[in-house]
Amino acid sequence: MFNTRKTIANNTLYAWMLIAILIIQSYAVSLAPPRITPEAASRNKANFAKEIESNRALMQEAFVKDPRLALNFGYITLYLLSMFLLGAIFLANFLLKKAKGEEPIPKTQSADAVMWSWKDAVRIAIIFIFLNHVLSLSEHILIQFLNLPSADKRASIIFDTLFMDVLILLFVVYFVGVKYKQKVSALGLSLTNAVKNIGIAVFGYLAFLPVLAAILLGVVFVVNLLKYTPPAEPIYELIFKEQRPQFLILTSIVATFIGPVAEEVFFRGFLYPALKKSFNIAVAIFVTSVIFSLLHTNIVGFLPIVALGAFLAYLREKTGSLVPSICVHIVHNSILAGLMFLMRYAMSIS
Repeated sequence: MFNTRKTIANNTLYAWMLIAILIIQSYAVSLAPPRITPEAASRNKANFAKEIESNRALMQEAFVKDPRLALNFGYITLYLLSMFLLGAIFLANFLLKKAKGEEPIPKTQSADAVMWSWKDAVRIAIIFIFLNHVLSLSEHILIQFLNLPSADKRASIIFDTLFMDVLILLFVVYFVGVKYKQKVSALGLSLTNAVKNIGIAVFGYLAFLPVLAAILLGVVFVVNLLKYTPPAEPIYELIFKEQRPQFLILTSIVATFIGPVAEEVFFRGFLYPALKKSFNIAVAIFVTSVIFSLLHTNIVGFLPIVALGAFLAYLREKTGSLVPSICVHIVHNSILAGLMFLMRYAMSIS
C-alpha cells in the first residue's frame, strides 16, 4: 500500500523542490499580464495566419525572380517524394515479413537489466523542472532589470534549451553511473554493431515515413476543416526571425544533434526500460511517447510526434540499442530544420 508520509520522508529534497516549483509558479502567475481577451486572441491568430500567408507570397516571388531556386526546390520535392515511395516499399516489405512471422528488425545489442526504476525518472523530472523554473525566474528578473530587447530573449531560448539538454544528460549519467554503478550500455549506448544499427535506422525511418505522412495529412485536413491556426512555435521565432549567424548556427546544432541525443538518452534510454521493468512494453511505449509529445508541441503536432515517439521506442525495444533511435531522431530533425532554413533563404531573396 502506498505510504505518502514514508515516500515524502525518503524524498525530502524532491518534496522541497516541488514546494519551490509551486512558489515560483505562483509568483510567475502573479506577474503575468491580464488574461488575453477572446478578441485579442483572435487578432493574434489572424496576424500569425497573415504572416504565414505573407511568407508563402515571398517564396512565390523568389521563385519568379530566380528560376534556378524554383528548380532546386523542385529537385528537393522530387527527392522527398522518392523517399516516401522507397519508404512505401520498405513498409510493405516490413508488413509482409511480420505477416510471415518473421522479425524484420534484428536484435543488435543485449539489453542489460536496469537497476533504476520509473521513480528515478520522476526524480530527474522534478530536478529538471525545478532548475528550469529557477533559470526562468532568474532570467525574468535579469531581463526586467536590464530591459533586454526581444532579440536577446530569443538568444535566451536557445541557451536555455542547450543548458537543460546538457543537464538532463548529466542527471541520467549520475543516476546510472554513480548511484547504480551501471555502464552506459544499460542505456543502450554502445558501438557494438554500429554500422548495422545505422542501417536499421535508415531502413526503419524510410518505412515509417509513409505512416507519419498519413497521420500528418489527416491532422492537417482536420485543422483546415476547423479553420484552426496554431500558435507560433519557439523554433519558428529562432529560425525565421533571428538575424545573428552565430545564434542560427547554435540553433541548428541544438535542434539537430544535442537535443535529439539528450531526448533519446532520457526517454528511450532511461525512462522506457524503467517503465518496461515495472509495467510492460505497451505501457512503456505509450507513456514515453505521450510525455515526449506533450513536451514538444502544440495540439496540431501531438499525434504525429506521439507516433514518432512510439516508433523510436519500438526501435529501442527490437534492437536493444539506443543508436538507431538517436540516428532516426537526428535525421528527422535535420530534415525539418533544413527545410525551414531553405524557406528562410527563399524569403530573404524575394
